[in-house]
Amino acid sequence: MISRKTEIAFIVFTFFVMILWEVYVNFFASQTAIRFITQYQVDKLLHALGGAFIVVIVNILFGQTRFYTLLSVIIAVSIFWEALEFLFDPQVAYFFDKNKVLWLEDSVGDLAAAVVGALVFRKLFYLTRGVV
Repeated sequence: MISRKTEIAFIVFTFFVMILWEVYVNFFASQTAIRFITQYQVDKLLHALGGAFIVVIVNILFGQTRFYTLLSVIIAVSIFWEALEFLFDPQVAYFFDKNKVLWLEDSVGDLAAAVVGALVFRKLFYLTRGVV
């Protein structure tokens, strides 16, 4: 099992990475960079990192949880995040208006990336260390 200090460090590091990503994409990324990110789904890496972030938060707050409980929390938080993006990010709203099917596919992919990231992180850093 990873130590509480390591969990806190991971939370802080991950939070700053996600904030820096948002700042870069929204304020500094060129159109070429945005096309690259979109074409190759680079943002899925951040959604996977967000899933790992959720696992650590849940572990800190509640200790080790059952698989289905954790899965439910990951899905709920991911859907909430997608809703916030939809409501407060004008680019996402524009994307939705232009191509609803593509937006839905992207959102489902984001959700899947968060679930996979969370479960892989849980397997690597909690389950392999003898913690259920």
